[in-house]
Parts: sequence; C-alpha cells; structure tokens
Amino acid sequence: MVDNPNHYDFSNWTAVVKICCGDAHFAALCSDGSVPVGDNRFQQCEVSEWKGIADLAAFQNMTFGVTTDGVVFVKGRKDPFYQEETADLLKSLTEPEEFHDTYTPLSRFIYSDSDHGMVIVKYFGSEKSIRIPERIHGSAVTEMRAEAFRGCSAESIEIPKSVDTIGTACFLNCSHLTSICLPERLKKTERDLFSYCENLTEIKFPDGLEVVEDGVFAFFTSLKKAILPDSVTSACRHRCF
Repeated sequence: MVDNPNHYDFSNWTAVVKICCGDAHFAALCSDGSVPVGDNRFQQCEVSEWKGIADLAAFQNMTFGVTTDGVVFVKGRKDPFYQEETADLLKSLTEPEEFHDTYTPLSRFIYSDSDHGMVIVKYFGSEKSIRIPERIHGSAVTEMRAEAFRGCSAESIEIPKSVDTIGTACFLNCSHLTSICLPERLKKTERDLFSYCENLTEIKFPDGLEVVEDGVFAFFTSLKKAILPDSVTSACRHRCF
C-alpha cells in the first residue's frame, strides 16, 4: 500500500526489468540502463545521473549499480554497522557470469524478458565488434527478434550459444559484416537472414540446423562459400539469393 502518493513519481519508469528496495527508498533498473528512484524523500539515493547500468541492488540507505564493464557505482549513507553485508552485496553484483568477460554494453540494446528467456529486441550501437552477453540479469539470452541488427555497422557479431531463435531479416543490410558465428542451438534460419550483407563472403551453418528459409542470402553477391550440415532437411524452397 502506498502511504503517501506524493512521495512516488513513476512518470519516467519505462521498460523496467528489475526493482530493488532499501529501508526508505526503492529504485528501478530500465532496459536502457537508466535507474529511476521512487520514494527518495530524503534524497539519500539520488542516482538520476547513472547511465549504462547492467545490474542493480539496494540495501538500507544505499543503492548499488554496476555496468557491463564491471564499474561499480554507490550512492547513499554508509553505515559501518553493515560493512559485512554491504561487501557481500557488492560481491554478488560484480561476480556474476556475465561480467567475467567484456561484452557489448547492455545500454546498446533494447531487450525484454519472456517465459523462454531474455530477448534481444533491437541494437542501437555503433561498435565494430558486437559480443552479445549469454545472460542478462541472471536469465539466458535465447532469442533475437526480427530485424534486431538491421543496418548496423558491425564487422563481426558473436552470438551466445544460449540463443535458439533468430528472427526474420535479423541482419538485413549489415553491409560491413564480414564475420558471424551462428549458435549450435539454432534449428531454423528465418527469411532474408543475411539480405544485403554485401561483405560477408563465407558462412558456416551449425550442426543440427534443419530448415533454411527463403532469401537467406538475398541481394548480395560477395558470398564465396556456404557450409550446410547434413541435418538440413529443407533449404530455400523458392530462392536463396
């Protein structure tokens, strides 16, 4: 129950993926890496300037945020009585699997949660090399939506092994792309997957792939080699190029 509605402002709470509560405040982590705060009546946890946050925690009068690069932000009043608990909380934030290696910052993605796992909806960055994290907020990344990377300038894209679904035209018009490795869980490539990827010269499809839909290589002429596994039972019923 909200004891005083005047303490709460949810106007900038959009695409929330996590909510944490302290003793006198609570904070939300949004998919764009921002951290809006509610009921911060004592201004002890003013974190509106935080950007690119990948995970979040709150404890007593403090808020903790960590980026995908492992940089930790702390805001609030430190209480020496809770030093041990604070240390344990920081350890839990900075040592999950997704921060052991350097991934493309989560702030470059729009992502959502589903019953099947985390879904990459859209990429907005300009990195030459993209490395998608295998887990986001503890959940495995299992899907990349249609046109999620359309028109991006990346030269290489590394997809985690947890992904089993890649949407239609996911890499449409990625004209700078020269290297990509498809995940082993993938059973089907959707239509126009690599359309207009004019610098991609070679692609190896994963073992276990069963279906290759039409137009997988539509409108690009640079392809020199495509390796399909024996597991494929249906390939390009109407057109590949």
